[in-house]
Amino acid sequence: MWLIILYVFGAYFRLYGIPKWAKWYVTIPVFFASAVFAWAIKMYQVDLCNANIIEKNGEVWSCLDRFVNYTSPFMVIMALCLLLFFVKVRIEPIPLRTVVVLLGRCSFGVYLFHVGPIMWGNFMYLRYKEYASFSAVKLTFSVIGTAIVLFILFELLSIIRYIMFKYCGINRFVEKALDGQTHNESDNVT
Repeated sequence: MWLIILYVFGAYFRLYGIPKWAKWYVTIPVFFASAVFAWAIKMYQVDLCNANIIEKNGEVWSCLDRFVNYTSPFMVIMALCLLLFFVKVRIEPIPLRTVVVLLGRCSFGVYLFHVGPIMWGNFMYLRYKEYASFSAVKLTFSVIGTAIVLFILFELLSIIRYIMFKYCGINRFVEKALDGQTHNESDNVT
């Protein structure tokens, strides 16, 4: 659902352009405000659970949890703010632009790697539960450090996949297969 929502917004921006109000001094504060609201709701949820006012995974817990999942308004707003911020960034040196474009193309693979059932079930699920006992400072640095390391690792895997697909001709094969499928479907209609 999250990807569908972002695709619809991306398609809208592609067709009608970026809104004039989408300046860095709007998108960055809105991004951080959304992050703070989502974080505050999550902390409120945990506090209610710790005070035995609500049950974990109960009805109220699930309702509050909707504000911090991928499809919550806060997460969608944050994703849109990042999109609107980065679409305005201009990278002038051609070699640097080439690297950034490659990293951008492969960054979706990071998402696919870390939420895939094999990776999640075997390597991610409950792997970092000891973080819950860390102090606030250690927890912050541990989460950020782990996220950076995992992003770099999954980005490298995605780049390797991209290069393999490119040099093995898989991308061209898929494009030809899709072109053939489109022509065959139009032949069936007429």
